[in-house]
Amino acid sequence: MASPLVRWLAGRSPEQLAGILLQRPDSVHATSGTRPAAPPADLPALAERLQRPGALQAALHIQPQPSHELLGLLVHLGRRHRPVPRATLAHHLGLRAGDPALTGALDRLTGAALVWPDQNDALHLPGELARSFPQPLGLGADAARLYRETPAERLRQIAVALGRPDPGPRRDDAYAAVRAALADAPMVRELADGAPPETRDLLHAMAAGLPVATPDPARSAAQDWAVSRGLLAFSGWRLEMPAEVATALRGPGWTPPFTPEPPLPAPVPVAADAVARESAAAAHAAVQAVTALLDALAGTPAAALRSGGVGTRELTRLGKAVGAPPAEARFWLVLAHAAGLVEAVHDRAVGYGMDPVHYGVTEAHRRWQRLSPARRLTALLRHWPALAPAALAAHRGGFGPAGAALTPHPVDAVAPRLKAGLLDLLAGLPEGAGLPAPFAAGPAVGWHRPLDRPLIGDRDELVVRLWEEARLCGVIAHGTLTPLGRALLRADDAGLDRIAGELLPDAVTTALFQNDLTVVVPGIPAADLAALLDACADRESRGNAGTWRFTAGSVRRALDDGHRAEDLRAALAAAGTLPQALDYLITDVARRHGHVRVRPAGCVLHTDDPALVAEILSTRGLAALNLTAVAPTVLVSPAGVAETLAVLRAAGFAPAAEDATGGPLIRRPAVTGDEDPEPEPWIAAPVRQGAPARQAAPEFTPDDALQLAKLLLTATDGAPADPVEEARLRIAALRPRSRPADEEIALHAERLGTADRDTLAACVRERRSVYIEYVNAGGRRYTRLVEPVAVDGEFLVGWVPPLPEEVSFALGRIVSVTPE
Repeated sequence: MASPLVRWLAGRSPEQLAGILLQRPDSVHATSGTRPAAPPADLPALAERLQRPGALQAALHIQPQPSHELLGLLVHLGRRHRPVPRATLAHHLGLRAGDPALTGALDRLTGAALVWPDQNDALHLPGELARSFPQPLGLGADAARLYRETPAERLRQIAVALGRPDPGPRRDDAYAAVRAALADAPMVRELADGAPPETRDLLHAMAAGLPVATPDPARSAAQDWAVSRGLLAFSGWRLEMPAEVATALRGPGWTPPFTPEPPLPAPVPVAADAVARESAAAAHAAVQAVTALLDALAGTPAAALRSGGVGTRELTRLGKAVGAPPAEARFWLVLAHAAGLVEAVHDRAVGYGMDPVHYGVTEAHRRWQRLSPARRLTALLRHWPALAPAALAAHRGGFGPAGAALTPHPVDAVAPRLKAGLLDLLAGLPEGAGLPAPFAAGPAVGWHRPLDRPLIGDRDELVVRLWEEARLCGVIAHGTLTPLGRALLRADDAGLDRIAGELLPDAVTTALFQNDLTVVVPGIPAADLAALLDACADRESRGNAGTWRFTAGSVRRALDDGHRAEDLRAALAAAGTLPQALDYLITDVARRHGHVRVRPAGCVLHTDDPALVAEILSTRGLAALNLTAVAPTVLVSPAGVAETLAVLRAAGFAPAAEDATGGPLIRRPAVTGDEDPEPEPWIAAPVRQGAPARQAAPEFTPDDALQLAKLLLTATDGAPADPVEEARLRIAALRPRSRPADEEIALHAERLGTADRDTLAACVRERRSVYIEYVNAGGRRYTRLVEPVAVDGEFLVGWVPPLPEEVSFALGRIVSVTPE
């Protein structure tokens, strides 16, 4: 016989079933190991996939707060009777069965197949769903379950202690008496109010918080008083409060929470021109900040810590270059790294062979700087929504140790999802309205994504930090989503480029030279102009107008770098009118420059015989050495010592080699054996270059979902399906929606060798326990036995006995793996 879920699915229209498939893509793109499995062949297969624990967890993650509240109440009521009549659900909420808010929330749950009604309007739940609500509504098991195995004499004592008549020796009578007494809410409240003060405080604390507690020897008298009267019961090694007792102590007016609307404050009016001005200013400042950061890294790369990432000292230096606090410098560094403008350079001789030596600019940064300011901005913005590091939050103490930039942080896992929730929230505000303050968004974002909580720190504070990131990028202004942010949310690349072009003018190619030897560029300078001014002048400020100052030292620096005075004067004159003071400065510095010249020399030849020097200079076979006489008995050559000796000897001379002190140079034969040769200097290419390329996950379109729904309904009815259409749908459904675990490991586990990466991927695929050696943010190494569950982006998620919940480990911090 078909299950209730299969019967309910069979009664859906193709459009309704397609909606379920779109909301639950895991049911279509289920995976087997690391490869996508075939789509379900019929409705029983679909029902089985919809009720898998992993699929239920994925569906719960995108449900808002009222869905979780209803599911918790349904799980609690389902302990007594399954399925739960809709009228019973409404009664416990204090609502009518047809209440619009309740109907809307239930429709959302049925649309995701997390709840389904039968013909009697009773609500069914997947059996595995109860595991996600171990104490629904903060309530433990009811008295019937807690006292199911209690001996008759013990039940008899509890019934008498609760004020009931002696039920007699029959266990069933005593069991019924205890359950009836605990269901008497006024009596339970009266009994708890008359308890000793310590017991009363314990009971009310457990009723308002967790219904379970560990026995405490220091409070044994208070606990014994409650246990003797059945207000607390032993459940294994824990004390648990029966659900009837907790409900009674919460008061006669208590009803389960149900919040159908987000807790959003009243929006405030916002002028469109004010939003445009603030967005343009932020966009301009963002381009200037990243440009300054790249210039600083191009001059002096940021040294990496031994544990990886960029530390506080380097962030402070970069912050000074950018003209911003270290926290903002951290954000711009992370964003530039995500855009491919900054990379880690590794040295094989350091650590495990993959530890970064420093962080510098990539070849792409020069192409980026030659783009128009608008194109520079959009190249950064496209990476911000999916940017996992919450750079501004990670720099604050409320979220634990800040750690180094460009290394994983506990808040990173939920940052992209909360960011999406924030943008969706602001996009839903009325036209011309905004939120009064950043902290007003936190509770509303939490209402939309209640399960997205950081492992440490406060979620509302994290939303405030993400709001600040969006403000710095010009995505949020005056509490509302800017046109730039709306285009980014829609993934409208053409619209994003157009709006950015309206906000940011083209790069400035001219400058205003002043008599005080300063030059001002009103706007973002073109790359060539900025490079020219940086070469011959000292930058004094950035912003809406950048300022440089010419000094004798700055002009001399340009001449030292190979610029000729006349060429330098001509290049500057092409950018603006040169004042007489600057012309005089360039002339004066050029007049004194180069009186002493330094020539590179590979080696020096000297003798006591001037005639021998003349003979060497006249020998044609020595022309390749480019010898030059610097004294009657001294020659110099740009060639090295070994090459010069070889050429002289080939020409018939008998030179002797000297060391740097003038002593004879003695060369000993190389020692033969098994010793490794001296390693040559070697800089490895960035690890990410050898990793699999990121691929955009193809979308399972509404048309695909509708066609697959029709095939499933047809297969259930027994009618033949169109083989061509079925084949097309199966090919479409097999398209991967995300990278497999082994590709994620190859991409992010930078410290592991190929063999260790394969071992870790196999353990994840086969759910085998594995020992991992891990380096935390402070550089401390430790080993953990992990039961892997999945790879989620940059994190390995698994169980670490005896911890009661899943733990995430950054793949980039795993340095070795060993199967159990």
